[in-house]
Amino acid sequence: MVLQGKTNVYQTDLFSSLIHKIEQLGSCSYQEADEQKKAAFHVLADHVRSTSLIIADGGTPSNEGRGYVLRKIIRRAALFAQKITDNELLFPQLAEQYIELMGQIFPELALQKSYIIALLTSEIQRFSQNLSQGQQLFAKQIETLRLEKKQCIPGDQLFKLYDTYGFPLELTRVLAT
Repeated sequence: MVLQGKTNVYQTDLFSSLIHKIEQLGSCSYQEADEQKKAAFHVLADHVRSTSLIIADGGTPSNEGRGYVLRKIIRRAALFAQKITDNELLFPQLAEQYIELMGQIFPELALQKSYIIALLTSEIQRFSQNLSQGQQLFAKQIETLRLEKKQCIPGDQLFKLYDTYGFPLELTRVLAT
């Protein structure tokens, strides 16, 4: 950032090329985006870097330990991608761009390019299915609560949505208001 005379890391050559790719794959311009959408650009650019390197280093998404952290990063990126586009595969496509940019510096990225993209694609598609199921269950729970004239979602139902279906608590909060 300092060497390139920029005021933040997202203006540097690495991140600016990723932001440009997000603009191409998405449906909005970074320059015209509000602060919330700009934050989504930043999250995607940062998360594609970390997830690509973690996977190239042998990490895989799972429900425990380091794999759980990786899964959470990928899912967070998928949620932020929805703020920019309906293109479900934006994140794996962005990974392809990142690997092209950094493959010479990190040869393990280039060697495992197809694996990284396939893993990200699979994880995002699985999360998308979980979100869809979770939204349906959430809607049923809300309807039941309305019929019972209750205004609070029981904790066990929230936990089941999160633990069984991977439905993010942040999304539950947004939908509940």
